[in-house]
Formats: sequence, C-alpha cells, structure tokens
Amino acid sequence: MPRPSQDKDHEPANPLRIPAQADASLALAQRDADAAPIDQCVLHIAWSDRWAGATTVFFLYVVNQIIYADMHGLKPWVHLAAGNTWVYDATVHRGEPRHLEVDRCLEPSVEKSVPGAPDASGPVRRCRHSVYGSGVWGSYFEETLNVVSHLPCMLSLARRQVYPGVHRNAPWAVRAWPYSSDAGGLQTRGAPQRNETLMKWYAPQRAAAHAVVSRYFRPRPLILTLAERIRATGGTWLGVHFRASDKAAGRRRLVLDAFRPYVERFVELAHDPHVLLATDDQAAAAQIRARWSSRAASRVVLQEGAFRTNTTSAVFKLTPSRHKTNVDVLTDIYGLASCSVLLHGFSAVSEAAIYVNLELHERSINLEDDGGRGRTALNAAEAPGASVGAVTAEGEGLARLEAMVAGIEPRRAEAELARRQGRGGTHTGNDPGMEGDGGEGQRERGRSRGA
Repeated sequence: MPRPSQDKDHEPANPLRIPAQADASLALAQRDADAAPIDQCVLHIAWSDRWAGATTVFFLYVVNQIIYADMHGLKPWVHLAAGNTWVYDATVHRGEPRHLEVDRCLEPSVEKSVPGAPDASGPVRRCRHSVYGSGVWGSYFEETLNVVSHLPCMLSLARRQVYPGVHRNAPWAVRAWPYSSDAGGLQTRGAPQRNETLMKWYAPQRAAAHAVVSRYFRPRPLILTLAERIRATGGTWLGVHFRASDKAAGRRRLVLDAFRPYVERFVELAHDPHVLLATDDQAAAAQIRARWSSRAASRVVLQEGAFRTNTTSAVFKLTPSRHKTNVDVLTDIYGLASCSVLLHGFSAVSEAAIYVNLELHERSINLEDDGGRGRTALNAAEAPGASVGAVTAEGEGLARLEAMVAGIEPRRAEAELARRQGRGGTHTGNDPGMEGDGGEGQRERGRSRGA
C-alpha cells in the first residue's frame, strides 16, 4: 500500500477551518468523523503470483479476491498490475499512469497467514494510489467498477497477501485441483480430507466461484466466438480439454488417446453429436485423423487460429503476444462452458468452464480422478491402503458418460442403449446407419476447423 502523500495539496478538506495551531487531536477527530465507512470501500485487485497464466489469473486469483471482497463488504475493482507477467501485453495494455486520491486507505488484518477483515482501528490515513496501464481486465471483460480519479475508501492486497496468503492458505479459497494437505496448523482445505470424494471437495468451491463469475464476469464479444458458434450449430456438444504441454504440481500428463473411447461412445449415443477439442497440442488434429474412427474424427472441431505447440512448455511462455494467448484460452473456456458434457484432467481451464456453467459439475468426467472413490494420484500417499487409480476406470467412466447423455437426449440414448444391450450389437465407423451423421460432420467442418 503506498504511503500517504506528504504534499500539502493533498491534505484532507477541513470544513471546520480549524487553525493550524489548534489542538491536533481535534483535527484528527474531525478527519475520523469525515472518513468513508467500510461499506463504501473498494478492493483494488492487482496481483496474482509470478507463475500464473491467463486462466489462473482471471478465474482463480480474481475470483478469490472478489470472494474476499464480498466477505467483507468491499466493492471489487479489477485493475491488474503490469507485474502479472504472463497476461500483461505491453502493446495492448500499456497506458498513462493514473493517480487516485483516496480519502481513507486501509490494510487487511492478518489471521493465521491469511488476510482478514479490513483494519479500520487506526487513525484515518489518506494516500495517493497510482495505477499503470489499462489494467488488462477491460480488454476481455466489462469493468467491474468505474474508477476515475478519486475514491472515498480503498484497500489493496499486497502480492504476498495474495500468494501464498489467499491462494494457498485461505480455507475459503477456490482451487483448480488439490494443492496440498493442511500443514503447519493451517486448515487450508487445500485437498480432499480422508474419505472425502473429489466431487464433494469441489462442490462448494465451484458453487462459490460460479456465483462470482455469474455476477462479475461479462466477457467481451471477441471472447464469445466459439460459444456463439456452438449455439448457432445446435446439436449435442461434448467439450474435451486436453493439455499436452506443462502440467505442474504433480498432475498427470494425459495422452490424447485416453479421451478416444469417450468421444467414440458419445458420437454413438448423442443426437447430432459435435466435439469441441480445446488443446495446446499442435499435433492433436493430425493424430485424431490418423487414429480415431472417421465418424468421431469428422465431429471434432478446434478453435481456428489458436496458438499451439509441439513442446512441453506452456503456450503463454512461447508466443510473443500475451494478448493473443489470453484471447485464445478465454475463447476456449467459454466454448467448453457451452457444451453439454465435459471431459478433462486437472486444469484451471476446465474448472473455469465449470465456474461459467455450473451444470457441468454433474456432467463432467475427470480422467485424473480415481473414479469417485475419494483419492487422486496427488494425495494418494496420505491415505495408505486407499483404492487409487491413475485415471478414472474406463468402464466406470463410460457408464457415467452414457448416463449423462441419456439425461440430455433420453429417447435417442435409451434406444441406443437397448440396441447395444442385445438387439443389434455396436455401431462401427462403417455402419451405414451412421452415414447421415458423417455427412453432417463434414458440413460442420465447413463451418469450423475440423480435426
């Protein structure tokens, strides 16, 4: 938090015109009486951690700081600092510095390494708060608050208070995957507890994040191109998020073929099926054409023109345009959120899609979960003797997928299931009964880039 200005031009107004030689305590009492109440305070959201890419910045750090604001009756204002290296683009987000005159500058209290309620116990402190550039957020979402040059009251969390303070330590923070067990006496809720399923652990976090995203996230039109295309196309959509580059924090790097049985089954069961593949893998489209059935491959579309790589480095570290990678990943997120079913591993992108469309909490399959038995590869060591699988058991996962599709397209799915269970076997890629679907898939490839 900037120190209060010593410039006399920025001293508070003195409506009682107390002489300079008057009792200083009287002047202080007048400043306290004129101070803005806490419920008029703005929380300036400026920071993430130094490793965070766009999805983590927007859908974890911003969401968690808005949750903090709502907890304490603050008004969130997202204006990200240029120090958020992997989302700030100097070409797009540069701007003249602004200096805000703030009548009352607050700091958070600290409770067990987690930022607590704003501390309003001390004397009123004025300050000049400087911000630089466009703030990043407004390039992709409508502003949460219109801030010009003056604020009655403001608080801003320092970077160390945001990380690890909120992100790692706060028990109320939302998380994209299990980070760690509680340590050092902190009840962080950073991972499922013993005998707690992953879905149960995720449920309150996703609901809290969805409430924030529904209220404050208003994406610009350039972010909604895939979502609009999905709505215009119609049919039943399966979203697949496949991250082939870096996956830190103990997460398992999945292979593309792990998704293949689910996509093939979805195409069999769903009416007018389409598959949106959100991926950073440059080779994914060619691999699908070479190894998946023509029926499934013809149904797969990808975002046109998105930057992808054939390395294990994060895409946002490879492209010179942070703005483009921001647009690419946000476009994928809102496209995935428009799908009826979601396949994914541990990822901030898939969690963000669920934050946008909370129905996907019940209609998603995490291939890094152990099939709902409560443990994952990330925390297996904490539960000796627990039943652990590296990924969801395929048979169980396919049964769950069938149930999801049945809930979306009951008549079509029920007929297909009955036929497969004893009246006609299973469709193959050359089944004449599916030729109409293949034709529709070819037409779809004319509208979107196919696999």
